[in-house]
Parts: sequence; C-alpha cells; structure tokens
Amino acid sequence: MRRRLGAAPKVGFAVITMLATVASVSGCGLFAQAPKPTPTVTSDAHVKDVFTLSIGDCLLDPNKAGETSTATTIDCAKPHNSEVYDVFSLADGAYPGDDEVRGQSIDGCRKSFKTFIGVARDDSELNYSYYYPTEHSWTTSDDRAVTCLVYDPAGRVSGTLANAER
Repeated sequence: MRRRLGAAPKVGFAVITMLATVASVSGCGLFAQAPKPTPTVTSDAHVKDVFTLSIGDCLLDPNKAGETSTATTIDCAKPHNSEVYDVFSLADGAYPGDDEVRGQSIDGCRKSFKTFIGVARDDSELNYSYYYPTEHSWTTSDDRAVTCLVYDPAGRVSGTLANAER
C-alpha cells in the first residue's frame, strides 16, 4: 500500500509545497521543501507502517520526495523532524482525484492544527504536512486516512509540540 506526503501552503503563497519526512520511497507521494538535517538513526528509532501512525508519534525521517509505506518513529524527547497531531478519514466513494484529496487534506489538517498546537496555523511559527491516500491505496485498500504532521521549519525539535502555543 502507498501513501503520499504533502504540506500546507506557505502563508501568502498559492503554491503548495510538500514536506519530505519519509523514511523510504515505497508508498506515500510528496513534493517537498522541508528542514534539511538528515537524522542519525539510533537504537531508539523504530520503522513503522505509515498506516499505523497515531497522534503523538514523533518522526525521525530523511527528507525525501516520493511515496512511502514506512516512517521512522522515535521518542519525542529526542530530536525529531515532525509529530503526528491528527488522523482523520476522507469520505467514502470513488477516488475524487489528487487535487481534491490534497485540498481536503489541507483543510482538515488546518482545522485541527489549533486544537493540538494551541494557536491557529496563521498565528504559528510551526507548519504542517500530511500523509494522504494515493489512488492505488484508495481503490485497492479502501485507504481514506489523512495523517497530519506538525514541524518546525527551523529544524528538528526535542519534546512534544502539543500545546506549544507558538
């Protein structure tokens, strides 16, 4: 199964940029601008199926464009690239197309941003990206899940970003 990774539009720009926080190129697609550090994988890191990510998981992944089915998680107390802050499902039905899926993903993640971070996206120095279904995962695996990730454009962070209010 494959999933793509997308990012929130930059404030003031109509162009969608994508954060590449994926561990391998085997399933989630992405167009990317993201923090550049390549993390060092330690024994504290675990490769996890992107379909099993949950709120509060912190990701330690190289910034690669493409599709993925895995992500590397690490304890949030350690330096990491992003954190899962919401998981929601898109409506059932025929695949609505990449643009519609990305649009619904952006809207859903934007709406839930304030609940997790404590400030609205427009008032935050943080940004978000999201894993979203590919047409293949939608039609063959009934994948409707969108996984929202918060990240600091300045680089890796240590500790949870829950209620960061920044």
